[in-house]
Amino acid sequence: MSHRLLALITLICLTIASICFSCGTKPAENPSAEHGATYFRLRKEVKKINDECPIPLGAAGKISSMKLNADSNIVIMTVDMPGQQAFDLMTGDRNLGKRLVNDLAGDLDMESESDLFRLIAENGTSFTITYRYRHNSRSLTITPAELDSAINSTADTRTRAATSLQYMLDNYRTNLPLKISDKISLTDVMEHGDTLVFQYTVADRLTEMERDSDPLKDRLIHTMLTDPGLHADIETIRDTGKSLTYRYTSSFSGRHIDIIFSNDELHYLTRK
Repeated sequence: MSHRLLALITLICLTIASICFSCGTKPAENPSAEHGATYFRLRKEVKKINDECPIPLGAAGKISSMKLNADSNIVIMTVDMPGQQAFDLMTGDRNLGKRLVNDLAGDLDMESESDLFRLIAENGTSFTITYRYRHNSRSLTITPAELDSAINSTADTRTRAATSLQYMLDNYRTNLPLKISDKISLTDVMEHGDTLVFQYTVADRLTEMERDSDPLKDRLIHTMLTDPGLHADIETIRDTGKSLTYRYTSSFSGRHIDIIFSNDELHYLTRK
């Protein structure tokens, strides 16, 4: 069970325009769903995930359980949130979920993850995620049709983003090394798994950066927000689902410091 699957499940539930809080709307009912081959495959996948619980999600808390309710034909995943701020973010910002739908398609080439969601849709099963923090809980539900639409519509977006990313990387690499200042040069841009790394060489020691990297990250954020070209590049990286790392390596000591922007941060920085 990969963390990409966990993020995929979570983000899908925030994506659908017609998503609703359980206090006001009941999930779609389908009590007559046939218990055919698809159902038994879905039940097996859900049980496999539930057996791995609790599953840590880092700053997003942990998945406590995943169950298939055969009577009401709903897959229910329960997530315990680490704090009030995280709880409010995941349950209160529908627009964030709509923007993040474009971040799902890249995971669909992972067979087990794609199959899980397609099994849910094909079985005519609704999907509910219940967020809990202390005595508070909220549930978000999507229908099989909405889930299927989200899966299919995001694939094209991710494909286009991957093509744009390759074009962007080619442009950067034809101009390397690129002098940024008297002491800093951009020497490489590379993909490392789900991260895009901008490699800088610094003709100095990194003592000040190592002591406090927050001012550097703040300056990078300011540049992202004010430089139209860089802003467009950040949107491209965002749409591929990748995170972004600025790596500064001292040519004196060989030591390096990483300034990391998660994909969620990139979404936040490029929000409309």
